Amino acid sequence: MRVLIVVPQSNYPSPPPCLDLLPQGFAYIAGSLKAHGHQVTGVNTSYDLSGKPGSVVLREYLAKAIRESEPDVIATGAMAAEYLFLFDTIAICRELAPDTPIVCGGGIMTNDPTAFERLRPDFSVMDEGEYTIVDLMDALVSGDGYSYVKGLAYWQDEKAIYNPLRSAIKDLDALPFPDFEPANIHDYLAMQNQVDNYFHVRTRTNPRMLPISTGRSCPYKCTFCQYSTVEGSRRKYRGRTMKSVIQEIEHFHDLYQFNLLKIYDDLFSVKEDRIREFCSLLKQTKLDIQWNASMRVCDVNLDLLKDMKSAGCIHIGYGFESASDMVLSSMNKRVTKKEILNAIELTEKAGIGVQGNFIYGDPAETIESINETSEFYHQHCLDHIVHNDYIMPYPGSPIFDHSLSCGAITDKQSYYDTIHLRPRYNMTKLKRKDFINSIEPIMQHKLAGTKFAEKIKLSNANAGDFEHPYFHNKHLLGINATCPHCNENIHYTLPRPKHNMATPEGRFNALPPVVQFCNHCHKRLLISMLPYLDLEDKFTRFTEQLNEFVTAGTAVIVGPIAQTPGYYLFDILEAYGFPLSKLNIHSFLTMKQTMGGTQYNGLSISTISDNCIKRYASLPYVALPTNESDAFKHALIDAGVHTDNILSIDAL
Repeated sequence: MRVLIVVPQSNYPSPPPCLDLLPQGFAYIAGSLKAHGHQVTGVNTSYDLSGKPGSVVLREYLAKAIRESEPDVIATGAMAAEYLFLFDTIAICRELAPDTPIVCGGGIMTNDPTAFERLRPDFSVMDEGEYTIVDLMDALVSGDGYSYVKGLAYWQDEKAIYNPLRSAIKDLDALPFPDFEPANIHDYLAMQNQVDNYFHVRTRTNPRMLPISTGRSCPYKCTFCQYSTVEGSRRKYRGRTMKSVIQEIEHFHDLYQFNLLKIYDDLFSVKEDRIREFCSLLKQTKLDIQWNASMRVCDVNLDLLKDMKSAGCIHIGYGFESASDMVLSSMNKRVTKKEILNAIELTEKAGIGVQGNFIYGDPAETIESINETSEFYHQHCLDHIVHNDYIMPYPGSPIFDHSLSCGAITDKQSYYDTIHLRPRYNMTKLKRKDFINSIEPIMQHKLAGTKFAEKIKLSNANAGDFEHPYFHNKHLLGINATCPHCNENIHYTLPRPKHNMATPEGRFNALPPVVQFCNHCHKRLLISMLPYLDLEDKFTRFTEQLNEFVTAGTAVIVGPIAQTPGYYLFDILEAYGFPLSKLNIHSFLTMKQTMGGTQYNGLSISTISDNCIKRYASLPYVALPTNESDAFKHALIDAGVHTDNILSIDAL
């Protein structure tokens, strides 16, 4: 049969491109279908460069693919967070190919089978789909019905029928290798180099990262995990033989010449002897690749880490989640704050990079536990690739059920309709205002305190290996610098948006430092853009003047600031050394009209007016370096403020 696979675009409905890591589920389905003689084509909107809205691109791609491939079956699938993508995909396919059966799978169907009744595809594949999808194709060809196909949901007389799940696949080596061709893997690999290589830990100048799975399932039951309620044979960890894993690595290296390997197991460290075997066999291949994997903090020791380092391991992703033992216990993590710190120290000692996440908002979270985790992060994690975020309740996880019962989620349909917006779900006992005000500053302050690279030299880099059209409208910035942690020389070529340096807005957009990491010690660092903008001396003088205000305790008025500000501007300026958090700020000013009572950080925001200026005539004004700073300064002067009473940078 001819099968069209529609790969999810994870940032949908935003315009592509979206360069998240390539999902593996569809690739295993494609590999299984092809191995049984079916023709497989694909749609992947993630690498479109038109700039059109995601929904427009999706319709155009589907129309073209359906017209050209005339599929007998359309298959798609995703996680709960991609519900809107699935909803629109099914609706468009119903319109364009009304007689073509649609199959939906992925985590959403496994963790919430009733999503089948919300999305209403013709069929749903629940749990592992490699054998179920082949059985479904056989049933469609034979016309013998679907009752015997385990792991399948279908419609019968307008009623949803859910067949029993099939047992977990024990022999993972028997599965065909995944097939990434339907996802347009060549564009994916060619577009890998990004300004946010930091997030995906792409250590090569021309990164080509490929995912691989060496095993399935996880024996633990963390309360935020959507697979924590899975039981029976699906709960037991199942590992491939390392011989099979290495064969797949060599197979795809021959095909795609990848240089970074992402081990996509839920948990790579279930068995230490498997890791050591992997390291030994990988070294024997002599492939020029680096790799990273996810592990538990209680599963590492220095000898194992050194073995991994010698085999090319560059980063280990740890699920820290919290630095409060109370919250860790509530999450059923079965680790402690002490073990987290020990893992950080051992991994540093082995010369491997530390990745991690802290997620705030567990039902047991308190103001004190939030502060405890934040303090731990600032004390131990600023040099590492550690992210802060809100905890998200996904169907299948205990905290999802808790969120429904406590009213944090009002109903499932509302949840699915908005999940792509990443709402803030307060499942704690904190008042919502306290919940947001205690966590949001942590989310937004991502730069301040991180060390800057030294001896920075910026240049216009040669296009070289970056010939893909994606890079044609980018400014390839060559960066040479010295790592502030290990003093090794570091080099990057990063595609930056092209800004109009002749305008204040263009210069301001180029101002944020680049977040990167050292290719040697793998620690986090910042690349200052001040040399590029010729602002180093001006920023130094401005900082000195601000420090004088801090020392004297002088009350100041600060602007221009947006009516509903985030912390983005403050985070950038504090990273560059501005002592904004230490200033005695009386209030904020904006050039926009504000509603009465508008505040930022507990201080009022007022619109520039004659009355406002007269009221605070004796106070000095600090004009922050933004794209509006010149206009702000002129507005102050027009309102009667003397130039001697305005501290500003005449730069942007």
